[in-house]
Amino acid sequence: MGVVGSRLPGSFAIFAAYADLATGLLAILALLTVRVRPLFWFSVVAFNGVGMADLVFDYYHAVHADLPAMAGELGAAYVIPIIYVPLLMITHIAAFYMLLRRSARRASLEAGPEANHDVHELQLCLLCAQPLEVLLNMTAPPWPHSRPHLNE
Repeated sequence: MGVVGSRLPGSFAIFAAYADLATGLLAILALLTVRVRPLFWFSVVAFNGVGMADLVFDYYHAVHADLPAMAGELGAAYVIPIIYVPLLMITHIAAFYMLLRRSARRASLEAGPEANHDVHELQLCLLCAQPLEVLLNMTAPPWPHSRPHLNE
């Protein structure tokens, strides 16, 4: 029988497996190209994009295959869609957030200190995740009065 029950649809597993393989290969590519910055950043974005799309499509296929009605068939693997997959989605979102924050910071340095406020507003509009960052206390709040200008 295996880890999961025999009534689970195979079509769901095949798509998930190939998408997981692609995500894993892109992650390895990112690690191998760490010294070639343009290729590294492209690999990181591709890895996170494919990984996030994989999770979204897996949820779609799971609902379409009526997997929630067969939750008991998951056996010990029940922890994967309940705990592991949401944590993966959070890490992909956090990675995109950090990538956007990094590019916004670079744009801020190039534009000068007077553009700092606009960059932070752009971050907030792009991600709508600024409250999450503040709640997790990863950095100081993004408001202009909370960060000193770089040239001061």
